[in-house]
Amino acid sequence: MTVNGVRYVDLLENKFYPDLSQFSFNHPHLTTDWWFMQVGARPHIVRPAQDFLANKFAHRTIGQHLGTHWPARSPDLTPCDFFLWGWVKDQLYKRYPIADVTQLKNHLVDIIHNMDPTFAMNACRSVKKLCRKVIVAGGGQFEHLD
Repeated sequence: MTVNGVRYVDLLENKFYPDLSQFSFNHPHLTTDWWFMQVGARPHIVRPAQDFLANKFAHRTIGQHLGTHWPARSPDLTPCDFFLWGWVKDQLYKRYPIADVTQLKNHLVDIIHNMDPTFAMNACRSVKKLCRKVIVAGGGQFEHLD
């Protein structure tokens, strides 16, 4: 199924934000002043998506046509970008033969559902360390997280 503006807004309203709210409720030690970050794909910049994000996140948005513009060649500052996708890919190729797209989707869901939550939380905590490295590099690239 192709993602278009209508489907994207539906996903934000009926899946993403309710899940985020439930996550915040289940983990009260986390703050709720979340920032929302996205690239400038066409479905992301439709007016209803922009309005929804502005309503839910106020000025805590990063992306094209949002509160804070996404800088060109910006470093990946989300755990999904610098940790999760690479780790999931490694797990997928280590464990599973892939015969078709349906099997691929099922394996991906299995990997995510079986991930140790502490593992994911540690990745989220490392964002602070990553941000410090970005500041030291003046917003530019650097080689190692150390």
